[in-house]
Amino acid sequence: MSEPRRRLFFALWPEPATRAALAGIAGAVQLGRARRVRPDNLHLTLVFVGPLEAAAARACAAAAARVEGQAFELEIGTLGHFARARVAWLGPVAEPPALGALVAALRTQLAAADLPFDPKPFRAHVTIGREVRQLAGVPALSSVRWPVSAFALVESVSGADGVRYQVRGRWPLRPGGRDETARPPVR
Repeated sequence: MSEPRRRLFFALWPEPATRAALAGIAGAVQLGRARRVRPDNLHLTLVFVGPLEAAAARACAAAAARVEGQAFELEIGTLGHFARARVAWLGPVAEPPALGALVAALRTQLAAADLPFDPKPFRAHVTIGREVRQLAGVPALSSVRWPVSAFALVESVSGADGVRYQVRGRWPLRPGGRDETARPPVR
């Protein structure tokens, strides 16, 4: 009998105040009959890994612990729509170089550990709705400042009330790179 697989991805996981601000903006966007993303599931995916067995999930966390990155700030203030995927999203006004460097470092460490990940080009966004055929009108958005000081390994867990995302590990980002004393994941 095979062990259950965990559907994993790396993400920026907002702190409560940032999450509330993102949910406020998302709630103001008219999405028609689309399925809104629950406020507690709002995040920005860095790298989608996919379903992994327990040993590979542990290797994934070990790869994350080798990532060096700098803290940065995002300004979320754009609205967009991926027509083919039928997804509405909020995105950054500009992508700071530290964000792209973090994604590249994660992919490098995953590849070095021979772990799978989705190789599609990175596009920073926070999904706010699914099954969105089109955006009716683009409202003027206020922006949210998101101080990013860590990244997380997140599991997608299906349940009777839908999908919930659960943080399985968190790694801090430090100005100037790595802080050896703070690398283990927080569970």
